[in-house]
Amino acid sequence: MKKKFRFLTLILSVLVIICSYSSTIVHATSNIDITTSSVRDDLESMDMDKLSFLSDTENLFITMSQYYDNENKLRSYLYLNYIGDVNDIKLYVELSTVVMDSDYNITEDYYIYELSFVNQEETWCKYEILNLPNLEMTTRRYFINSIGYYNYTSATNVYTYIINDIAQTFIYNGITNDVLKVFHQEVDIITITDKELVFYCYGQGDTLWFQETDLMQPGDIYTDSWYIFFNTDKEIDDLMEVELTYNQYDYHFSQTANGILKNHAITLDVINEMKESVAYGDDFVDGRSYVNYHDPITFTIEPGTTKVSYIDKGWFGKYDIYYEELDNIMNLKEYQAQDSEKFVFTDYANKYNWGVHFKDTTRHFEDYNSDLSLPIAINLDGSGMSDVAILRLKFKINGLIKNCYAVDSPSDDFTGESSSPDTKFEEMFEKILALIGLVLLIIFIGFLTPVINLVITLLKLILKTIISIITFPFKIFSRKKKF
Repeated sequence: MKKKFRFLTLILSVLVIICSYSSTIVHATSNIDITTSSVRDDLESMDMDKLSFLSDTENLFITMSQYYDNENKLRSYLYLNYIGDVNDIKLYVELSTVVMDSDYNITEDYYIYELSFVNQEETWCKYEILNLPNLEMTTRRYFINSIGYYNYTSATNVYTYIINDIAQTFIYNGITNDVLKVFHQEVDIITITDKELVFYCYGQGDTLWFQETDLMQPGDIYTDSWYIFFNTDKEIDDLMEVELTYNQYDYHFSQTANGILKNHAITLDVINEMKESVAYGDDFVDGRSYVNYHDPITFTIEPGTTKVSYIDKGWFGKYDIYYEELDNIMNLKEYQAQDSEKFVFTDYANKYNWGVHFKDTTRHFEDYNSDLSLPIAINLDGSGMSDVAILRLKFKINGLIKNCYAVDSPSDDFTGESSSPDTKFEEMFEKILALIGLVLLIIFIGFLTPVINLVITLLKLILKTIISIITFPFKIFSRKKKF
């Protein structure tokens, strides 16, 4: 019995240690509506003892929080013990949103932001911080210095604090409540200075005069491999981990079209334009066209390769499956293509240092109208990406390993590339038109050849006649001299 009691005591001790260690990272919960929840409910949801902050004699700063509301809008709140009348004066907070520079240094830059009263319980008050500048970023840092008000007189407008020297740091990482983390101490931060979201379409295009075009082949199943190309404000020798997030959406369109380009990008803006257009709007209303949105995905990518497949239609209705090995993480400055038919990252390597292959989706379309007198009617299925953002990078620099939370902004726009030959369809089509024109010219000249020959023969006859007339007197004189 004593052994069992000791064993249970040991387990409880370990759990207490684990919970104590994890207390520096608090995951926000999404089981409350932050716009209407009470100050007490919020403090209880943070699982921290705030009773020591309840006072009727002094103003005290309690904490800060960030949550995404039911409309996925990020809200920022301050909680304080305030002994004054909330209707008496308008409060403000003085804070800095500066993050680490390229040398891992922070130079605070303070601004004063307006606070909007939400609710209170006794002297506990909840205020929302208005007009923060960094709400779209994946990592957001706040160093809070003071809370105060403006003391207006006829000649001055002085900021007067009610709580000073707060000197507390709050760093939030994540763009959904499910993965949102808050740090109460400084952590290493890296900034994504610029990036580009691209999909690369694998699969056999249509053929024109035995030359592959950039048009999708009806019935084939294509693979769109998704990449992020980016630069950072800090040097990286070896990229070891990339934590990122994205929202996938799947679309189905029933429409009329003359052909679908493999690199055609169906972004959210394109979908919204289609929904509002005369040509496609009714398809969304009657359900022939639709879009399904997935829940956000957050995961970590490590170096290695991923095998992707695509299906091309062969002879006699047979389908062939092809495979490609793709690098998960690429140092674009060192990357070299091994096969000229594969995607060459030259254009992106000229702009970016790193590339990450993070997802593969399928795309295809089917003809369902065999009447050649009408436009081609198709069903098009595929996927797109939204809210794609980098959350964290683990890398090596000068032999040291850094694990930095990333300052990035989610991206909805993306472009497309394809595995077609370097000659794009538009360029090839122009060359084909030029070739057709040359062939028609040759044929036209061929038809004109008999006429041209007749004209030349007549010209020769006329020229001979003229020469004969001119030379006739000389011929007569020459004959008389001989006799």
